[in-house]
Amino acid sequence: MRKYIFKSIIYLCAIFLHSFSSAQTTLAILDFEGRNISQGEALTLTDRFRNEIIKTNKYIVVERSAMDEILKEQGFQQTGCTTNECAVEVGQLLGVQQMITGSIGKVGDIFTVSVRIIDIQTGEILKTTDYDIRGDISEMLTRGMREVALKLVTGKDIVAPSVFYGVGSLYLSTDPQGASVRIDNRNIDGMTPLTIENLSAGEHFVQVEKGNSFGKETINIEPDIINRVSIKLGAYTVNLNVFSTPDGEVYVDGKKYGTTPLTIKDLTVGTHRLKVVKTGFVDHISDVLLERGKVNKVEVTLDLMPQLSINSNPTGANIKISGQQNKYSTQKKHIELNPGEYQITLTKQNFEPYLENITLKGGDVKTIDAVLVRKTGLIRVLSTEQPNINFTLSGLKTTKGITPQTINELPIGKYTILLHKQGYISLEKKINVDWKKTTTVSASLKSINAIEKEISSLKLKRNLWIAGGTVLTGIGGYLRFSADKHYDEYRSAISDAGDLHKTVEMEDSINPIALGLGGGCFIPSVFYHNKIGQLKNVLEEGVIKE
Repeated sequence: MRKYIFKSIIYLCAIFLHSFSSAQTTLAILDFEGRNISQGEALTLTDRFRNEIIKTNKYIVVERSAMDEILKEQGFQQTGCTTNECAVEVGQLLGVQQMITGSIGKVGDIFTVSVRIIDIQTGEILKTTDYDIRGDISEMLTRGMREVALKLVTGKDIVAPSVFYGVGSLYLSTDPQGASVRIDNRNIDGMTPLTIENLSAGEHFVQVEKGNSFGKETINIEPDIINRVSIKLGAYTVNLNVFSTPDGEVYVDGKKYGTTPLTIKDLTVGTHRLKVVKTGFVDHISDVLLERGKVNKVEVTLDLMPQLSINSNPTGANIKISGQQNKYSTQKKHIELNPGEYQITLTKQNFEPYLENITLKGGDVKTIDAVLVRKTGLIRVLSTEQPNINFTLSGLKTTKGITPQTINELPIGKYTILLHKQGYISLEKKINVDWKKTTTVSASLKSINAIEKEISSLKLKRNLWIAGGTVLTGIGGYLRFSADKHYDEYRSAISDAGDLHKTVEMEDSINPIALGLGGGCFIPSVFYHNKIGQLKNVLEEGVIKE
C-alpha cells in the first residue's frame, strides 16, 4: 500500500511538471552539501538551481515539496545523503530516471560548485560539471546557479552575456486576457493586461494561467524602456493513469489509446468519457474529471458479461428477449446480455405464453426453467330430453361422465364425444375446444323402440303409396286400352259414331291423368323406403354420427 502511495505521488509530480516541459526524462535534485556556507544558504541555492534546470525545458523535475513528502513517508532523511549509492537509493524511492547531487563550497570570496547526474538504473555518472565564481552569495544566487545549470545541461562553458544594469518595465498581455502571472516563480498581483515596474534587466521566466489554460515564455528585459510581451494561452494538459482488472482496451472520448495499464498523456483538464472494453466482459463507461495538481487515476474492475440459459418443458419453445433482435428456441445455453432489466417471453403452439422479468448484473449466471402450460377450454355436456346420459370424450384428453356435466381445463384442440344410454341409439359428435372458451354439447338420444315404431309407420305409408300408385296406373292402362278399342269401333260404326267419338276423347283425356297420378304415388314410396333403410342401418350400427 505504501509503495502504491509513493508511486502515486511521483505521478503527481511528473504530471504537473510535464505541462511545462516537453522532455521525457524524469529527474530529482538532492539538496547540495554546503561547505563553509550555512545549511540555509545551501538549500536556497539548491532551490534556485532546481528552478534553472526547470527553465531549460529538458527534464521533468520532481518538486522539492513532493520529494520531502515521499521521503518522509518512507522514513528517509535527505540530510547526509552525499554518495552516489545514496542518490541511487533516493532515485529508486522517487521513481525517477536520473538524480542530480552535488556540493557548494566557499574559499575566500570564490564560490565553487560541483554537480553530477547519476543514472538510477545503472548507477553510472552521466555528466559532471565544476563551476567557480568570484563574488558574494547574491551573485551566486542570481547568476551562478543559472550558469551551473546551463553548463550541466549543455556540457559547454557559459560565456557570460552582456550584463544589463538597471531596471525596466514589462507590459504583459495574453490571449485571452485576464490571466494570473508568475515571474521567476513569484506570484504577481493583478491580471493581464498588466504592467510590471522595476524588473531587473536581464532574463526572466514568465508563466501565465487562466482557468484550464496556460502559457510560458523566457523573456529578456532591457533597462529603461517598456518591454512589450504577449503570450497566447493554450489548454492545460495532464495525464490519466488507467488500470483495469482484467486488462482491456481503453478509449477516451471515442479515441483508442491502448491496453491497460496505460498512461494517457496530454489530456486537457476537464471531463472526458472513458471506456474500457474486453471481449466477454461488460463495457465500462464513465465520465472522468481530470484536475490539475493531482494524480488523475482510474481503477476499473470489468465484470463478466451476464449469461442466461433458458430451458422449457416441453422443449422447442420460441424465445423472445425484450430489446434483442436475435431469436432463439429452447434449449438455449449461455446467451450473453448486457446488464439491465429484461422480459423473457416463451411461446409454443397450443401453450400459454410464459413471461418472466429478470434483472441481470455483471457476472450473473442465471437459468430459467420454464414449465409451459397448455391452453385450455371447457366443455359443457347437456341432455335435452333424457336425463343421465353417459358420455365418453376422447382426443388430447380422455374422460367419461354423465350429463349434465362441465369438464374444465381441457387442452385446446379437436375432440370426439360419444353419448350413449341403454335402449337408445348412441350419438357421436366432433367438437373443437378453444382457449378460455366454453363449448356446449346438447344431445337428445333416440330410443330403439321409437325407431322401430317409426320404421313400421314408414312401411305402412310406403305400402299405401305403392298400392295407390298401382291402382291409378292400372286405371290409366285400362283407359288407354279402352280408348284404342273404342277408336277401332268408331272407325267402322255408322249409326253411333258420334257417341263412340266422345267416349274415345274422354278416355284419352283421363288416361294420362291416371297414369301420372299413379307414377307420382311411387315417389313417396321410394322416399319412405330409403328412410326405412337408413333407420335400419342406424339400428344395425347402433350410433348416429354428426
